Amino acid sequence: MTLGLLLDKRKVRAAARSMHQFCPIVRLLFPEDADSEVVEASTVFLYEQLAQTVFGKRFVQAMRAEWSGTFKFATATETAMRVARINRLAGDFTKIAQEEQGSRTAGDFTDHVRGVIRSLLSEAGYRNDDPELIRETFPRFDHAVRRIKSHLTGIKEQNHFIMN
Repeated sequence: MTLGLLLDKRKVRAAARSMHQFCPIVRLLFPEDADSEVVEASTVFLYEQLAQTVFGKRFVQAMRAEWSGTFKFATATETAMRVARINRLAGDFTKIAQEEQGSRTAGDFTDHVRGVIRSLLSEAGYRNDDPELIRETFPRFDHAVRRIKSHLTGIKEQNHFIMN
């Protein structure tokens, strides 16, 4: 819960501490077993994007501060570099798709989702230009995003006085 300039530290801690529980779900996005470093960075990327949607930018900044030193498979710097690369690639793929579509656009949201999926696949070393692979990945991506967003929404709606 955000009130004015204050962030609910309990909710920030709860969100930060629960991020790793989604690594197994994000691992299922990939056609085969991806490296743990890639899975962790992909989870961080999705978790941050969804936390920003649910809570806002200041919450994500506070959550990042809570994560310092808690990554299991890479350093905070390495993870941040992977997340930045995923984010940049997602933006690039989305922009390219929108330019190619022109007037027959499928929609910004669809292009964005495809761009994110392509960037995650690329980071894991898979072909990101295979339409069939992207189509196969979408249901698993959708499942992971819905689970993470549901979790974060639950934290947001949780009564402040019940949280430890």
